[in-house]
Amino acid sequence: MPKPSNKRWVLALLMAVVFPALAVHLSCVAVLGPGSWGSEVEEKVPQLLPAQSSQEVLDYVEEFSRDAPDKPKPPEFPAGAAPWQGKIFWSDYDQRDDLWIVATYTGKGWTDQQHVYLWTPATNAVEELNVARDKIVRRPVVLRGGERQVLLYERWKSWAVPAAAKIGRYLRSYLDATLRPEFTLHAYELDTGKESYVGPGHSSLAAPNRRRVVFLRSGALGVGFYSVHVWNLENDRTETVVSLAEVDPGSGRAFDYRWSADSKALLITGSAGGFARRKHDPQRVRMIYVVETALLYDASGAGE
Repeated sequence: MPKPSNKRWVLALLMAVVFPALAVHLSCVAVLGPGSWGSEVEEKVPQLLPAQSSQEVLDYVEEFSRDAPDKPKPPEFPAGAAPWQGKIFWSDYDQRDDLWIVATYTGKGWTDQQHVYLWTPATNAVEELNVARDKIVRRPVVLRGGERQVLLYERWKSWAVPAAAKIGRYLRSYLDATLRPEFTLHAYELDTGKESYVGPGHSSLAAPNRRRVVFLRSGALGVGFYSVHVWNLENDRTETVVSLAEVDPGSGRAFDYRWSADSKALLITGSAGGFARRKHDPQRVRMIYVVETALLYDASGAGE
């Protein structure tokens, strides 16, 4: 007498367990989004050293106690006289090379019909870069290390899209990692126009010497948790500094960061709900990260 086929058991298992589970999973993705899918946000609870243990750090404490210098603004031009098209929504100035990075839009809002320009005031030379044709660009800055000079920019690809598009993108992202996070970092080589994917990240801030940039990683819906990272252009390495939770999940971050004038230290200051995902510990934070040693110091009581 023939034995029952094992294929029937496989089909029964798929019908009873796998298909319903997949349907529930895709339904959650369609409604809520994929959460932290591909964000690479990390949990890194710091081992804080006292600022008083390092004279170098105490010097940074004194520097950071002073107000940060104002960010330069591009000059205003009469109507129709600007060397670029559209309205400015972002600008950055590289003082050493006397170079402006100007991002504009010619559509209805800042995400519509974007343009990114390099402008040298001394010669009035302007060049439009081919980085904003089919994507939403944020916070473009010029970085340089050795012979390499790149435009680092954030790309925003929101998960707030119709359900069918959300599921389609989610499935495609298994093969294309750049589709997973809402915010990604990209490097555009200024001499060749070649682009490369740096990784997930947003809220970037270039160091004064233009060799490094600090940025954040978080989930697609924020999820109340962030990790702070520093990317080095010269060796293409990303270091994780610390993780910080929101004081009230869903309220947005209440901390910020600032580079020292010599680009060797980073101040992280504000309020946080602690350093771990599942341990809520609201507190004021004032930390100084020394880049070369990768050490983090507690500066909350120093200099007071």
